[in-house]
Parts: sequence; C-alpha cells; structure tokens
Amino acid sequence: DRSPSRGLGDVYKRQLQFRQDSYNIRPDYKNNRSELDTVSNSIQLVKDNKDVSITGIYITGYASPEGTVTHNLQLSEKRAQALADYICRHDKISVDMLHVDWKGEDWEGFRLALDGFPHLLKRDEVQRIIDECTGDRDACEKQLQELVPAEIYHRLLNEVYPLLRRNEYKIEYNVRHFNLEEARRMIDERPDRLS
Repeated sequence: DRSPSRGLGDVYKRQLQFRQDSYNIRPDYKNNRSELDTVSNSIQLVKDNKDVSITGIYITGYASPEGTVTHNLQLSEKRAQALADYICRHDKISVDMLHVDWKGEDWEGFRLALDGFPHLLKRDEVQRIIDECTGDRDACEKQLQELVPAEIYHRLLNEVYPLLRRNEYKIEYNVRHFNLEEARRMIDERPDRLS
C-alpha cells in the first residue's frame, strides 16, 4: 500500500531494502533514496502542519532465508534499529515516537514474492518446500540449496531474496477535529484534511 488513507489515523507505509547480510542503510541501493526522501518529506509535512500530529512511526525488520534462523533474527533486529537511528538523527524524531519490531526470516513474504517469478524452474517444488516449512527453517533452506540444477537456488538468492531483505515502516498520524465553521471552510480549501 503506497498511498495514504484519509482521515483520522492516517498511515503512510513504505519499504527500505538491504544488501545481503547487511544492516547498513544505503541510500544508493535499489529505490532507497526515494524511500528515505518520502519518509523525511512526510515527517516534515506533518511537523509543519499544526492540524496534524504524528502518533507513531512503526518499523519492522525482515531477513531472507540464507544463513541461520538465529543470525537472521539478529540481522532483522539490526536493520530495524538502524532505520530507527537514522530517523532520529536525520528527521529529528523523538525515540519515544518510534516502535521497533523485527521478524527474522520472512517465509510468508517469500511465498508471496514467488508470484512475481512464474517461470522459475521447479517453482512448484520451491512452493511446496515453503508451504511445508513449519518447523526447522534452517533445514528448509538447505532443501532449497540442494535443488537441482543449482541455477534454481542462485535465482532465489539473486532475484527473490533481495525482496525479503528489508524494513517496512509506516507513519501514523491524526488530523485534529475541526469545528463546524472550520469544516465548512476546509471543504473548499483542503478537503483532504477532513475525515
């Protein structure tokens, strides 16, 4: 969801991507410059508007399946915290406005990402491994690595997994209640601020 909802409790939801086994925020990587600019502009827009107040910035870190489950959980935590630190420094947001969470390996996102690769060799087998992976995820990753030909895993590693190495973040804000006179004026001037 890349468009804001309207009214009280509005949300801007965005995504920031990372290189393999990294939690460094790289503005020059993929679409990150645009993502970082969008979040900064959204924060500034809200800060400059006396009718709107940020209620929270929610950050969730994710990792792709290569590596161990334990390592990837730590990596997703570091990714989420790196973005929180960036926002605090760059956008001058108080740390108490930030809500940081991390999920580790994103197997649900992995399954969804496969939809974008309909011609992946042995795609049905990859889907089966994902769908049946309810226990030892390191063992499931090993099954993926052992698929023949090796090109299958290389495509997962280079094309699908980068989509999973990310932070998702959203900015929630409230628009203040307007009295009847203000609401009438806003209908003509700024209908986007009315719920």
